[in-house]
Amino acid sequence: MLASLGVHLLGAIHVLLPAWRHLAARGGGRVVNTTSAVGMFGQRRSAVYAAGKMGIVGLTRVLAQEGAAHGISVNAIAPVASSQMAGEVYGRLDEEIPPERVAAVVLALAHPSCPVSGEVVSAGGGRMSRLLVGATEGYFSPDLDDDEAAANLAAVCAQERPVVVPDSAMAEIDLIRRCFPDLAAHPMLPR
Repeated sequence: MLASLGVHLLGAIHVLLPAWRHLAARGGGRVVNTTSAVGMFGQRRSAVYAAGKMGIVGLTRVLAQEGAAHGISVNAIAPVASSQMAGEVYGRLDEEIPPERVAAVVLALAHPSCPVSGEVVSAGGGRMSRLLVGATEGYFSPDLDDDEAAANLAAVCAQERPVVVPDSAMAEIDLIRRCFPDLAAHPMLPR
């Protein structure tokens, strides 16, 4: 279990630490981490792998925020391609999804002209898409108690609700502030 986290999360951190110092010293650069749709969406019998790969998503988002001041862009790729490991999990993946289709997206993310940072891009078989961690608009009550929470939980988790994609944890706090004007000055909420 720890070995899996060591490879999939700590391995990236150990590579990034010395690289980060170098990139910051030279005034910028690009980082492309490797995550997985398993971390974003889950897959039976893959709990530790998924935890490590979702850790990469958090690492990518935080380093993108911290790297902006140094000209460093940080993104992650969630590859889908024919490989021995993928075949063991998903069964046979035909030649329609060769690794070369993923490599093209990695090259775009690593290019100096890449316009995005803090993103997770799924790539496979010639298809690429942005993977999101988001929040529904939710439900708000200034006197929320356990009964009211239970009564509204299904509606909050309904997929048809609008999705907001906060760019930081502070942006999530701002969603709370918008619900109740008096919360803007609440001393317990960070500014």
